[in-house]
Amino acid sequence: MSLVLLRKTLELQAANINGLVQSVAPVSVPSNPPNLGNSIDVMA
Repeated sequence: MSLVLLRKTLELQAANINGLVQSVAPVSVPSNPPNLGNSIDVMA
């Protein structure tokens, strides 16, 4: 009986984790201009 309960608990946790992974939005490409960060001003 306890093995059945353990197996069911693991199945529920796996389903919850799969739901969380699928709900994560894909990383979007930053919308910064392409020339941003290409040079560094070293004058002090």
